[in-house]
Amino acid sequence: MAIEPASMVMTVTGKALAEPPAAPAQPQAGPLEEQRDARLLGRIAKERDRAAMRELYQLYHLRLRGFLRRLTTDDAVIDETYNDVMLKVWDKAAQFRAESQVSSWIFSIAYRLCIKVLKRERRKASLIDRLRREPSVASATHPDTFEDEDLVNRALQDLSIRHRIVIELAYFEGYSTEEISRITRCPRGTVKTRLHHARHRIRHKIDQLTRTSGVAGAHLQ
Repeated sequence: MAIEPASMVMTVTGKALAEPPAAPAQPQAGPLEEQRDARLLGRIAKERDRAAMRELYQLYHLRLRGFLRRLTTDDAVIDETYNDVMLKVWDKAAQFRAESQVSSWIFSIAYRLCIKVLKRERRKASLIDRLRREPSVASATHPDTFEDEDLVNRALQDLSIRHRIVIELAYFEGYSTEEISRITRCPRGTVKTRLHHARHRIRHKIDQLTRTSGVAGAHLQ
């Protein structure tokens, strides 16, 4: 379903957290607001009512974004999480059993999804840090270049399927090399080799991109 009016945010540049933050207190809704929300959610669940979904989207926009801002100050993470929450509400509306308030249910979804995004960003930051520290043959790339989200994403897209899979599983999904070995049905040594080659290819691709785009030269000025 296309949620209006916000657009979906496909990439984020989050700030890594040492540990997931505790859920901040959510703003309390009154009984009339809860009844209204329950009616809207019922229409979404039973009738797949898009007008009800748009109304719920607008009603929670400021409240939920304020809640998420107490978890992270990164606007990209907030945008992505808010849209993901509303999509989850649309998909799971029929599963709501009124064992809690509608607002509590929505805020709990928001907390879990935000923590998931922040953990993914922390793992991505670890990949970028590894790339910056790992020596590369004839690499002249300025370390700050690895902070460029677009360059890193373009380099990832250039990997072969087998190399991208191990990078995605290790740095974006958080699996160990032993777990990746089981998932891909490859020996653990092969997984480690592919990770090494994938990181080397990412650095090499970023080197190429910076040379052709002039990014490297801009850093040296």
